[in-house]
Amino acid sequence: MQKKLLNVLHRRQVTPIEFEGTQPDFNICKVVEREIRTDLEPQTITKVVRKGFQIDKKILRPIQIITSKLE
Repeated sequence: MQKKLLNVLHRRQVTPIEFEGTQPDFNICKVVEREIRTDLEPQTITKVVRKGFQIDKKILRPIQIITSKLE
């Protein structure tokens, strides 16, 4: 089912947002939760909750992420 949906989106030129990094880019990322992590710098991405999608350069849905905080 998911594969069919991705094929339909691809035909309509909707592509997943590719993001490789540990610090969020707030133009394409949305922080949905923060977790206390003393072993990481503040605002380090700890988990991607949902993938983001775009058409050309227009963001349809931002990448939803969880970031670290000190306390």
